[in-house]
Amino acid sequence: MRGLGELRDLLRNSTTAGLLLACVVSAAYFFHTQTKYLLEKPMVSAIAGWDNSFYYFWLRSAFLERPFDFRQSMEQTRTLPEHARQEYLKSEPTRTGRLANKYGVGWAISSVPFYLLADGVVLIHNSVSEREIKRDGYGPVYQYALLGGQLLYAAASLFLAWRVVRRFVPDPAALHGVLLIWLTSFLYVYQTWMLSMAHNLVFFAVMWMFWASLKLREEPTRMGWWVQVGVAAGLALITRYQSGLYLLFPAYVVGMLVIRGGTRERWVGWWRCWQVG
Repeated sequence: MRGLGELRDLLRNSTTAGLLLACVVSAAYFFHTQTKYLLEKPMVSAIAGWDNSFYYFWLRSAFLERPFDFRQSMEQTRTLPEHARQEYLKSEPTRTGRLANKYGVGWAISSVPFYLLADGVVLIHNSVSEREIKRDGYGPVYQYALLGGQLLYAAASLFLAWRVVRRFVPDPAALHGVLLIWLTSFLYVYQTWMLSMAHNLVFFAVMWMFWASLKLREEPTRMGWWVQVGVAAGLALITRYQSGLYLLFPAYVVGMLVIRGGTRERWVGWWRCWQVG
């Protein structure tokens, strides 16, 4: 990727290299603080808290229990204090007989590849070793994979943020600004230490959406940018519903493209073809 090559060139500057190193080292440290008790006996879950649990339960329940019932996940994991677990298990079920989950599914969907990776590691290990690892979607292997995957989204989001900012501010100031603001903002906490919350993934989705929107404005005939804007917008919405506010910018870009011509005729043609079909 051209962006990675440009980033490599920027790292020849000692200030830039030092700032990026500080970000990487501190992110690794706080990731360790979230996961360091996973190997204790008994294990202390790195995914903990009310919101965090329910983002995670969408994922676990899809693979291991009656579709989206959440009872087993609540009973078989320790992501909540005992009184909160009991309170939830006694709550009134929905009309379908399942326990409710009001939180978005984006975190779970984004974590599927990392869950499958962890599950594959467990299966391979159990096939060659006498010491079995529980295939429970909850143990250390799964949590390291899930939170490590979210850390990759954090890195990708900062890369995209830099790519957006540098369109308006020259380098190295663009990169320095992104990294310094990140280090001094609340986002830093959510992208290094509280990766089981939705904030990290929302930031990734929004940066992806903004980047794709800018590219779409420059190359409106490329279908790939339309698809990326839609997928990123959808991911932001299903992760945290309040992120719908950030759709104003891509909506503006799309609206201007439709109004100014070229694209408008294409959309009308697609609509007519769909109606005929």
